[in-house]
Amino acid sequence: MPNNRFVVFLTFLILINFISFVSSDMGGGGGGSSGGGSSPEPLSIGFTVEPPPSTNSTNQANATSESSSIGILCPENLLQIVIKSKDSKPVSDVEIRLILYEPYQGLKQQKVTDQDGKAVFNMSKELDGKYQLQFEKTGYLKPDDVFFDFVHCKVETPPPVLDLMIPDKTEVGKEFIAKATKDSKACDSCVIVVKDSTGKEVSRFTTDKNGEAKISLQNKGTYELDLLDDKGAIAKKKTISVAPAPEQEQPPKIEPQPVPAPSPSPGPSPSSEPAPSGGSGTPAGSGTPSAPVVLDLTTPEKIEVGKEFAAKATKDGQACSSCTIVVKDLSGNQVSSFTTDSNGEAKISLQNKGSYELDLLTSEGAIAKKNTVSVELALGSDELGNKSTSFLDDPTVQKGLGIIAIVVVFSAVYLWWRGQSGKK
Repeated sequence: MPNNRFVVFLTFLILINFISFVSSDMGGGGGGSSGGGSSPEPLSIGFTVEPPPSTNSTNQANATSESSSIGILCPENLLQIVIKSKDSKPVSDVEIRLILYEPYQGLKQQKVTDQDGKAVFNMSKELDGKYQLQFEKTGYLKPDDVFFDFVHCKVETPPPVLDLMIPDKTEVGKEFIAKATKDSKACDSCVIVVKDSTGKEVSRFTTDKNGEAKISLQNKGTYELDLLDDKGAIAKKKTISVAPAPEQEQPPKIEPQPVPAPSPSPGPSPSSEPAPSGGSGTPAGSGTPSAPVVLDLTTPEKIEVGKEFAAKATKDGQACSSCTIVVKDLSGNQVSSFTTDSNGEAKISLQNKGSYELDLLTSEGAIAKKNTVSVELALGSDELGNKSTSFLDDPTVQKGLGIIAIVVVFSAVYLWWRGQSGKK
């Protein structure tokens, strides 16, 4: 029985000592805390979209981010994190781990905050998905992990600026340059469409490496030139007025007629009496005024389509070398022009039927002589039925008939011979 009392007593002492130890430990911890001790301080996690000093904030004008709970700097795709204490002071040397949570790929990047409590992650090469941030610093309570969805910034690229430069006016048949630019630089391989006043496309041109296209319009009027973008839409349109060439604007002049030589008048010959040296008469040595130049043009009245003919120009009865002959259609539009050779001739060929006007121009560009030429289709080009050839005149038909005749003769001889053999 005494032994049992001893065991109970010993157990009681051990229990008292344990309770005393636990109470003293809890009391010491509370006193340290109330006296400004060293209990861990919780972190305050802050997220910001303010760009760092090296970031050009003007680049964010057309940038957007679709991240749901975290700030992303666009268009650079930068994730900036600020760590602060509970009294809003920056906390340095905080270790931050960036983990790709969905689709899970584990740790992607790891950063430590600087003296301003900042850490920047470049997300430009990371995948779109759900990410996890883990924070840790010795002496601080570990905050909860942060999850956020990341989608790369969508940067809207502004469309290129296209421009077209052409003259306001030009002349029929005269070549001019249309210049296209793309973002103020020469636009290589840009397409320029030419439309008439009804909106119908007349032609289209492609610019060279200098952004230029050489254009020539053959009829007068107002035209629209459209510069197309890469999708074929009209990016820029300009209007140009095409006027007739100067020689086409002048009205036809009356053909000059040769001036007959003056008939000799009775009276003393010029050599018998000296000419007056002054007064109101003709000045001495001026002589008779020179007669005007007489230009003439010789052409056939009718020709065939595509057949070459000679138009001959004369000047005072002599061959007119380097004279200009202009060919116009019924509408008065210039079709072509020719320059005569040393014999005063120009070889001309017209490809469409109809009536054409051939104008011989003076050295000033005025019309001195005009002729009309009728161009007709070549004989037999209209209808094959116009030919009067007979069926039997065809050599092929004649050859076939000869072969048939020979076969008939041989057949008759063979049948006769068989008949004779049967009688025997």
